[in-house]
Amino acid sequence: MSMSFLLGYVKKHTKECYEEGQRPRKLLMLIMFGIICLILLGMEIITLYNWPGLLLLMNLIMQVFLVFNSMTGLVIFGSAVTGFLSRMENIEINSKNALMVGEKCLQEFRRLKKGFGPYLLAVFSVHTLELIIVVYLAVYGVKAGVPIFIIVWFPAFILFTSLPLLYIVLLAEDAYSRFQNISAILRTACIRETSDVKMDYLLLIQQIQQEETFSGCEFFLIEKSTLLSVLGTIVTYSIVLLTSA
Repeated sequence: MSMSFLLGYVKKHTKECYEEGQRPRKLLMLIMFGIICLILLGMEIITLYNWPGLLLLMNLIMQVFLVFNSMTGLVIFGSAVTGFLSRMENIEINSKNALMVGEKCLQEFRRLKKGFGPYLLAVFSVHTLELIIVVYLAVYGVKAGVPIFIIVWFPAFILFTSLPLLYIVLLAEDAYSRFQNISAILRTACIRETSDVKMDYLLLIQQIQQEETFSGCEFFLIEKSTLLSVLGTIVTYSIVLLTSA
């Protein structure tokens, strides 16, 4: 329910970007994520085969709903960011419209950041917690002599949890890098302008350069270094849990 609310918030605040969005880039990662989801559902059915029919059906419905929401969120993010990237790549700037186009790009990037902020905060927080629990259970299961079939389930779930984070980070960095390239174009246009307009160009360039990348509601930035921080958090808390256990 909460994920549905977040996706509704995203579509509301990134409406223009989403409607113009194209097929998500890095499609292979989404396909891999879908395959991993199917593998996990199959393993779930095998593991819970002896459960009463109604309980098994309810559990599968919950799992399918979880997978559907996860995939929907990634597709929406990928479509919106891909649409933004395409517009940045096909942008047409001349001396007459450079300032207006630059301001429009800045506003659109800010809308994307604001719209996806709560979603990114939820995804990174929940997936980090899930990874801590899964790593802890995997190590504890090996020490306790859990059957090998159960142990195989853990790597698949780790991929299911970590792949969306990698996908989001790679797309976010592509969008931010492409957005920052506007500064060079504006500098070239600024040189050709009269002194009256140059100050407007310089202020806009400064705003673009100071603009941060995507973030989880400004609690953390969506960068490759964030993945290292997540990894460090997982290792630290897993060690703490295993030690206390």
